[in-house]
Amino acid sequence: SAWFFRHLGGIQIAEDAVGADRILIRPQTGHGLTWVKSSHRSVRGPIESNWKITDNGTEFEIVIPPGTTAEIELPAGTLTESGKPVAEAEGVTVLPSSANRMKAGGGRYRFLIQP
Repeated sequence: SAWFFRHLGGIQIAEDAVGADRILIRPQTGHGLTWVKSSHRSVRGPIESNWKITDNGTEFEIVIPPGTTAEIELPAGTLTESGKPVAEAEGVTVLPSSANRMKAGGGRYRFLIQP
């Protein structure tokens, strides 16, 4: 089960985290799967990384506990969060190295990647 949430869900605690205050989310789609639901109970609360492939693209639902920050890296494609361009999404900061790499605070995020 650890492989499942660490690889397919992409949930990892940052190496320099203190009490799971920094999280890395890098879900891996494919592997013949059309959906994944993964979660991890951290000392700060539940972390979730769920995804499913639909006719519209790949939908990601990511939950970050309060008082933590996450670096999220999603596959390439046109990215929106809750229907808005990711650069306009509340609580999300796009990192300069890639349009699909961002930082987010505690909350629930719904990303859609369209090819």
